[in-house]
Amino acid sequence: MAPVNNSLPAALSEFLLICFPGYQSWQHWLSLPLSLLFLLAMAANATLLLTIRLEMVRSLHEPMYYLLSLLSLLDIVLCLTVIPKVLAIFWFDLKAISFSACFLQMFIMNSFLPMESCTCMIMAYNRYVAICHPLCYPSIITDQFVVKASVFIIARNALISAPIPIFSSRLHYCGKKVIEHCLCANLCVPRLSCDNITLNRLYQLVASWIVVSSDLILIFISYTFILWAFWDQGWELQKGSAWPFSLLFFQSYFFDQLEGKGPMAHPVFSMFGPSPSPAISGLDKDQTGPKLLKKVFMVLQPACKVGKG
Repeated sequence: MAPVNNSLPAALSEFLLICFPGYQSWQHWLSLPLSLLFLLAMAANATLLLTIRLEMVRSLHEPMYYLLSLLSLLDIVLCLTVIPKVLAIFWFDLKAISFSACFLQMFIMNSFLPMESCTCMIMAYNRYVAICHPLCYPSIITDQFVVKASVFIIARNALISAPIPIFSSRLHYCGKKVIEHCLCANLCVPRLSCDNITLNRLYQLVASWIVVSSDLILIFISYTFILWAFWDQGWELQKGSAWPFSLLFFQSYFFDQLEGKGPMAHPVFSMFGPSPSPAISGLDKDQTGPKLLKKVFMVLQPACKVGKG
């Protein structure tokens, strides 16, 4: 009798990322604006962190700037998580990504994006207290408050997002390994498995509603009170208005809606989201914008002198 082959299909050890399916011939051209946006995001965040660090000894002791630094750090991590891999696919056709790297990328994207949303929520609350209750601001927004808020931002989103890659990694992948995205997206990877992914779908739906929706609702409530204060006082508070964080709110909402809609949304989100964040939020205070430009000119001045020589 012929031996019966009862062995299961060999488990996969890696996935293949097909970035921008249908536009492979445009990859080299797409890498140019992608690289420029990546450099813009990294330079803007690094410059803002450097400015806050250099001026912290003098006058930037307000808790807002610690939150601004946290937001910039999150932006840098998001950029480094996605864009280098996308550029490696474009330039060197390195489409393969290991299981561990794929699920690590999934965890970072699912935890750090809500961390940015949660940080914007805390910053919105900070502006609400500063504008609507200015006399209570020093007693409410303290360094201890910022430490507790930072721990809450990291712990809440890391704990809620951790089951997503854990559930996905425990699935059995027996055949398909092509992901038509630029990164290991939430549901694109589980769809390649041979198992039932209903639990993955339900958990991601509930987690997204709990995390992102709650942040956006609280941000909206904060700015509703802020705008009401402006209206009640005849717009006398325009100088200290919170329009930069209003832009951050709409930016966060727009990209939260964009994320997950298609393979083109992910790299655009990962760069275009971080790029304007430090530039917009850095202009919130009268002192940060001029100091930021001053530090940039101080860095560029020696290079200009060398060029003239």
